[in-house]
Amino acid sequence: MVGGSTGDRDEGGGGRIHREYRGGGGGGGRGSGRYRRGLTHHRHSMPGERRGLSEGHSEDDPKADTEKTEVVKHRSHKDLSRGFSEDSRISKQLRRLSREDDAERYLAQVQQLQESIMLNENVKYVRRNAEHLLDSLFELLHAAPSPPCRWEITRCVGRVGHVMEGDIKRFVDVTLDRLDTWRAAEMKVLVLRCILEMLKLDSDGSQLSQVGERIVEGLQVVLEGTETPEVMVATVDVLRELNVNHSHILNNYFQDIVDILVGWHIDHHQSPEVMKYVSMALRSFSQLWLANVPIAATLLSQFVEDMEDYCEDLERGMSGRSTPEDEVASDPVICAKKVAAFIR
Repeated sequence: MVGGSTGDRDEGGGGRIHREYRGGGGGGGRGSGRYRRGLTHHRHSMPGERRGLSEGHSEDDPKADTEKTEVVKHRSHKDLSRGFSEDSRISKQLRRLSREDDAERYLAQVQQLQESIMLNENVKYVRRNAEHLLDSLFELLHAAPSPPCRWEITRCVGRVGHVMEGDIKRFVDVTLDRLDTWRAAEMKVLVLRCILEMLKLDSDGSQLSQVGERIVEGLQVVLEGTETPEVMVATVDVLRELNVNHSHILNNYFQDIVDILVGWHIDHHQSPEVMKYVSMALRSFSQLWLANVPIAATLLSQFVEDMEDYCEDLERGMSGRSTPEDEVASDPVICAKKVAAFIR
């Protein structure tokens, strides 16, 4: 509720930590391929090869990092006050933040702004000026003096979305647009965190009923396009939050989500932390597994087939019978890692 206590839950599940379990291996159709994340059956990714990324700069592109760092920091108070209907406490707090360089003082001021956004007396102001507030906060998301400061700004953005209530669709459209246009992985993670914060405050699901499908559609696009573990984790964190009390919203997207996450899980190039996170995420969708038993059965049959194939590759590699074309795929070390990834 707006104006009440806003005690935040622990962040959980995040941290440092795509792949699709479909799409290669001959033949069309939903169940005929493997690993949509680009790890097609018996196909090794060549160094530097990029798959499944949208046009333009990828998340790992140096130009994306340049976009992240070459931002105009500490914009003038005119930039952050234009467009507001009146000079309120919130607009003054935004101006102070735009001029603040000290991270400790910045954090204290951001926390004051979080409280101001949620006060009953400011609800009408926030709703009238939501567009300008979001623009200003996204500017601050770029310009804040430290990562913890940017993290706290995401809480402000999420609170604005919560207060918007009946206009929540506009909030979702704005955040998903930023998610699409901002190429730097760090910025994508922050935008995803904004959505997560809004969902955490929507305890009764009243806003989710309006925009749940739209959010999941946008998240699936991100999940299909990212090769960055941090972005994958931030995206799945939002999906897990949606799953807590509203798993039905994910039902139509469940197979696609599973395909992608399984691809991450069996990618032997990933760190143990990534594999552990993905395993936990897959288990967290227990209600959806029960509602989609055929998907689970198909996945298990594919696991068995692929285990057999990788074991054969391992045997050929150990016996020295591999051909030049199979040199990478039949490398005993790689095959052993693939088998181990399936067993985990």
